[in-house]
Order: sequence, then structure tokens, then C-alpha cells
Amino acid sequence: MKKFAVLGLGQFAMTIACRLSENGAEVLAADLDSDIVDQMKDVVSLALKMDSTDHEALMAQGINKVDAAIVGMGNNFEMSVLTTFALKHVGVKRIIAKVSNDIHGRILSQIGADEIIWPEQESAMRLANRLLKPTIIDSLELAEGHSIAQVTAPKRLVGKTLRAIDPRNKYKINIVALKRPIPGKKDQYAINDVPSADDTLQGGDLLFVVGADKDIADFSRKG
Repeated sequence: MKKFAVLGLGQFAMTIACRLSENGAEVLAADLDSDIVDQMKDVVSLALKMDSTDHEALMAQGINKVDAAIVGMGNNFEMSVLTTFALKHVGVKRIIAKVSNDIHGRILSQIGADEIIWPEQESAMRLANRLLKPTIIDSLELAEGHSIAQVTAPKRLVGKTLRAIDPRNKYKINIVALKRPIPGKKDQYAINDVPSADDTLQGGDLLFVVGADKDIADFSRKG
């Protein structure tokens, strides 16, 4: 079973803790606010009031043995710095820190954070991309200039098989999965995670495609 520590329970961190716990992970959630801790007691494996900068307190709870620790107090930079330093000191193997700006992210990386999360920037970038490319519902960058994206099946390709569409040769992208609306069930989809060449696209299908950003945009264009 995966083990995680979530330290500093703002809305972002609480959401992560709940999601991890719902999916079977063992989660320790800690904050200095007793009321917030009480909200999490029935949600995670262990919720407690704890000073996350206290090295001895961290060791007493076995934080050094978790698979990853999430530093969630992004709006309290001093606390984030001291917590990240403490986690590094006690030997946590993976530290993920939430930040509110780029400078804070650079500093925490220097101190020992292995991964920096800037939710506001990421949300803003995704919204901007959706506004600029409305047929691309969401995307995740794999490397600079390359992504996996969820796109609406282009109308010009509806009724055609993947063999006829030939996405790899004609568009330089790969279709790796397909979501199809379930008739009569709002916002519910059937997942085809191994689409075959004989599968035919239908209106409303959502496609997961991998490729260069430019090629994904060309493939997903309207018309």
C-alpha cells in the first residue's frame, strides 16, 4: 500500500489527501489548525495536529518512511521552507511542494523539493489553451512541445474507421484511447483503452491523442 503525508491542509492539500485516501492509499494529514484536522479524521488514515517543521515530531510519525510528502501550505512561504527543509533532513525520499509563484518554487527546489506544483499557473494555462483551442478539452505536457491531449472527435472524421483516418501517417499523432458517451446516462462514458483499426468514430467521442502540440492542433481543428 502506498503511503503519503500531506502537510498543511488548505483546500488544495485536502483535495489531494481525500483523493489519495479514496483510492486506497494510507494518508497522514497534518495541520496546526485543530478544526481542519477534525474535518479530516474520518477521511484519511491518520489526521493530527502537528508542527511540520519539528524534526522529532516528523520522525515520531514515521514520515521518513512515506512514498511521498506533499507540502501544502503554499501561501505561507516561511512554513513551506521550514517544512521542506525538515522533510529533507529526516530523509523523505520524495517531496512535492505547492507554491504561489515561480521564485518560491526555485527556492524550495534548492532546499530539497523534488517537484513543484503551482496550481494557479497550471489552471490558468489550461484555461488559456482551451480558449485558444476549444476542440482540445485538456492536455498534459510530456516534454517540451509534446503532449497527451483529450480532444473532441473532429466532425470531418466522424463515421470513419481509425484505419481510414490513419492518424499516425496522415497526422503524425497516435490515438491511444477513446471515450464514448453512454446513451441515456449524462456525463458517463464507456472507455476503449485499446482502440483497434476497425473502430469507427461517432459524434461525441472523446479521443486521447499523443504527439507534437502542432500536430495535435492540426488534427483537432474544426471542420
